[in-house]
Amino acid sequence: METENIKAELSSLTSNIEEVLTRLVNIADEYRGSEETIFTSECNQAERSLQSTMRSLRRAQKEAP
Repeated sequence: METENIKAELSSLTSNIEEVLTRLVNIADEYRGSEETIFTSECNQAERSLQSTMRSLRRAQKEAP
């Protein structure tokens, strides 16, 4: 795969994950500030994981061969 194709694919993946993250935050925001539940805890963990994934993909895009 050529470098530009790799970078474009990584950029597309990042955009897709960003969209999922936005949707998740919109759901979770409705419950923030309420009593901590397994649901809110899992939403928070998923949010952190998606943010970490986006950072990794952006770094990979910068370092693509």
